[in-house]
Amino acid sequence: AIRATGAGDAVYLYSRGGLFGICGMHPTLMNAMVGPSGVEKILTWIGNDEQIPVIDALTFMGTTTRTQESDCAACGKPVYKECTQTACFGRYCQQTPEYVFDAIGLRMNRGVPTMALFGNVTDPAGNTLIRQGEAIRDAFALGVAGAGYNLRLDVGQQMWIGNPANTLGGRSEMMGFNLIVNTGKVDLFTQVACDAIDSFLIDYANNVVGTGGAPSIHAYITAMVRSILYRVDTAGLDRSSVVGHLVMHPRTWECVARAVACEYGLVCDLGA
Repeated sequence: AIRATGAGDAVYLYSRGGLFGICGMHPTLMNAMVGPSGVEKILTWIGNDEQIPVIDALTFMGTTTRTQESDCAACGKPVYKECTQTACFGRYCQQTPEYVFDAIGLRMNRGVPTMALFGNVTDPAGNTLIRQGEAIRDAFALGVAGAGYNLRLDVGQQMWIGNPANTLGGRSEMMGFNLIVNTGKVDLFTQVACDAIDSFLIDYANNVVGTGGAPSIHAYITAMVRSILYRVDTAGLDRSSVVGHLVMHPRTWECVARAVACEYGLVCDLGA
């Protein structure tokens, strides 16, 4: 638990030295903050009370031998291998400022206007936290919105680059996609390589993404999807239950879309 120190560290709204404590300022507050928008907003979040979840996978099914010494000699017997994996939970901290009670709501003088927001402040799901046109009067609400913004940005970045090896003090990092979607998997207990559960990775080698690109980015993506679906089918899983997302920068998506449209004979923009 974190206790109050008694020495306020908050930035107040309209008091002397406050965030908006300036005489003669226009009362419209432009929202120039671009909200973090990452893959976390499309994931399904499920609560879990396990500290160290352990997941096992059947990675090999073979035989002791494929030969037989005689007609009545022993035959080969099944041999199995498994691979155990785990994941650690992250711990990320952000707190609201500490306010001195009798300093809340103070205004430097009558020349300091009450600001009204132009542009909504939203959460990852698009829900409005501070509505456009609302007067900014509540320092507590602004503090909570700021803490939420910082957590959202931190977790969004950690979804990709989180690494438990970077744990320091009370902060613990979760495993990001850079580690989860990768090769070189080993068993949790034996450290034996488990290439059967390695991720399927392809490298486009910094080639041009677009209608003028060679080889075709469309062919690369199609090969990746077909390989994944083949593995789903041959593992006895239901391909209709597969949920997939193509995640990329909007500019990259425009280039990919142009390349696909050209390959299907719809329209060709020969730019990269």
